[in-house]
Amino acid sequence: MNPFTYEDKLEFIGLLAGGFVIIVALGTLLEPPWTTNEDTAAAMLQTLGVVLSVFVGLALIHFTYSGGLRGLIPGGE
Repeated sequence: MNPFTYEDKLEFIGLLAGGFVIIVALGTLLEPPWTTNEDTAAAMLQTLGVVLSVFVGLALIHFTYSGGLRGLIPGGE
């Protein structure tokens, strides 16, 4: 299987969207939330949001690349 050929053009968009979510999450982490926020709970919540955003981006890339969602949606293969 050639990873650079796509049968479905939306797969490429899914890969780009997942990469974009990861880049934005890491960009948010570059500005450490604990240095700009005096409340520890808010900084922890923001850090948790960054980690969850990275997981969402990785899951989006994984499901897009593996085609794992096709069997889950109605009308899929």
